[in-house]
Amino acid sequence: MRWLGLVLLLALAFGAGPTVANDDEELAAWRQRLDASQAEVTKAEQRAAATEIAYVNMRHDRSIRGDEKAKIIAARSSTKLELAEARSRFDAVREEARRAGAPPEWVLPNPSDAPADDL
Repeated sequence: MRWLGLVLLLALAFGAGPTVANDDEELAAWRQRLDASQAEVTKAEQRAAATEIAYVNMRHDRSIRGDEKAKIIAARSSTKLELAEARSRFDAVREEARRAGAPPEWVLPNPSDAPADDL
C-alpha cells in the first residue's frame, strides 16, 4: 500500500496532470475554438427550436398532410440529431482545452449549459 501512495505522489509531483497553457497565442487559439464550438451549439439550438415550432404548428393545423408533414417530421428529427452532435463536439473541445491547460472558467460547464429536456 505504501508503494501505491508513493507512486501516486510522484506521478502528481512530476506532471501526470494536465499541462498549463501559458502561451498567449495558444490560449487565444483555445478561446477561438471554444467560442466557435459554442456558436455552433447556439445555432443548432435555434434550428431545433424553429423546427419544434413548425412541428407544433403542424400538429395544430390538420390541413398539413403527406409530404409536407413528412418533411417537418424529418427536419425535426435531423435538427435534434445535429444539436446532440454539436453539444458532443463542444464537450470534446472543452475537454481538450481543459487537458491543454485552458483556464477553468473557460472549460467548466455552466449550469445554464444543461440541455433542455423539452426538445
